[in-house]
Amino acid sequence: MNSDVRVIIDSVPGQLDAATEVAIALGGSVETNYRNLLQVVVPITSLIALAETIIAALPEGRLGNYQIVVPPILPKPTKTLPILS
Repeated sequence: MNSDVRVIIDSVPGQLDAATEVAIALGGSVETNYRNLLQVVVPITSLIALAETIIAALPEGRLGNYQIVVPPILPKPTKTLPILS
């Protein structure tokens, strides 16, 4: 059983490097990024620490360095085509 999870960190613009450092420090690896989005794979045991780090970075009344951590959206087919033989 794989104990890693894939998540997307939606960081505040300009804070992608900080988010990358946090993910790597928690044993994660960066798969890709785009603008302020960072897709990482982290050990499931690091998920709570990742969330706590994000919460700790939130100044009172503000989002801080991170906005949200979510699982990636998996594509779903909108229609199926018949199999050609």
